[in-house]
Amino acid sequence: MSEQQAYREKMEAQLRDWSARIDALQAKTHKLEADAKLKAIERVNDLRAQQAAVREKLDTLTRAKDAAWEDIKLGVEKAWSALTDAVQDAATHFGK
Repeated sequence: MSEQQAYREKMEAQLRDWSARIDALQAKTHKLEADAKLKAIERVNDLRAQQAAVREKLDTLTRAKDAAWEDIKLGVEKAWSALTDAVQDAATHFGK
């Protein structure tokens, strides 16, 4: 297995984990009052958009040639870090 393939598989597994966490956060929005619920739904939608951005970067990484792979990998890691922070912040806000 190449380094690129191993990295992609690792990131795919992590994306599935974050997807489950975002789903759990979304489920919690149903228990909120109207105003808080709207804000929470907006936050979940933002998380889904960030998740889609990570997936797009990961897809780009898969198509990358060896020379560009490291540069694209850095972009994936930055997007991943932003998604991680956003999900953790949302989890804290939603009361885990």
